Amino acid sequence: MKLHHLFSPFTVIAAVKTELDMARAERMGVRNVFLVRSSLSELKVYSKQAEKSGMRLFVYFDMIRGLSQDKEAVQFLLNEVAVCGIVSNKAHVVKEARRLGVFGILTMFLLDSYSLELSGKVINDLQPDAINIAPGNLPKNVRELSEQYDVPIIASGLITLPEEVGKLYEAGACAVSTSQSELWSIEWKMLEQEHHAP
Repeated sequence: MKLHHLFSPFTVIAAVKTELDMARAERMGVRNVFLVRSSLSELKVYSKQAEKSGMRLFVYFDMIRGLSQDKEAVQFLLNEVAVCGIVSNKAHVVKEARRLGVFGILTMFLLDSYSLELSGKVINDLQPDAINIAPGNLPKNVRELSEQYDVPIIASGLITLPEEVGKLYEAGACAVSTSQSELWSIEWKMLEQEHHAP
């Protein structure tokens, strides 16, 4: 299954950092969760909770305390917990995740025009399942990447308002990740229809 099928239509991904965030996401019926930071022992708890409630758990690999950043650590992690995908800014981690049968999402920090230009080579070489761009509140960057590459774009970071989410979808994002829980359950399909109404 392609990753964008999990994120359509107009998915908001809950970026969670604590057990309280996870419990809130579960109560709200959130389907997709990005676990932004954790330790390996905490991850086991989150993984069981996500599995029990039918949530798809994606893990920010670079933010797991106590785990090295090599490809052997990816295999170790996947042997310990069930996750839907791994999010990382390290190409070798994303590549190994895909090799081991989970989604590999590449995070790209778009700090200036050079980093945007450099991203093209990495995307072409790696062919990740999706690109997670940060900061994600810039529709111009989303549009540029979505027009150039046939890879789902996820916008993450500094997204706090409903109108920002609408603009990001309009620019070509397949999903938006935010820690703002009030945005997790908004009907974005309805928002899109209102936007195109005569």
